[in-house]
Amino acid sequence: MTGVAVRFVTAVQDHNGRTACTLLTDEAAESVSGATDEQCEQAVLNVEEDGTTVHSVQVWGDAAQVKLGSDTVFLRWLPGGWQVRAAGCRSQPAAAYRCDVDG
Repeated sequence: MTGVAVRFVTAVQDHNGRTACTLLTDEAAESVSGATDEQCEQAVLNVEEDGTTVHSVQVWGDAAQVKLGSDTVFLRWLPGGWQVRAAGCRSQPAAAYRCDVDG
């Protein structure tokens, strides 16, 4: 699962939106465009990513959280393997994470 998170962050940093979008769940790929007309491949490049060093990993059954660089990435285990459910996430005081991509 850390490999998927690192590949996603690396793809965004390298401006490779196509690869980044293939690592997202269907819901996350739909959410990344938000209310814009941008396709996932372009919209995902707006996620701020900085670094790929993994700081911590937590797993809860079919869900996981990977903290790497300046990001927290949430993943979901699906029949094809781990996929990114949320990215560009920052913790909020006394609230849930705020994520640029959330599905």
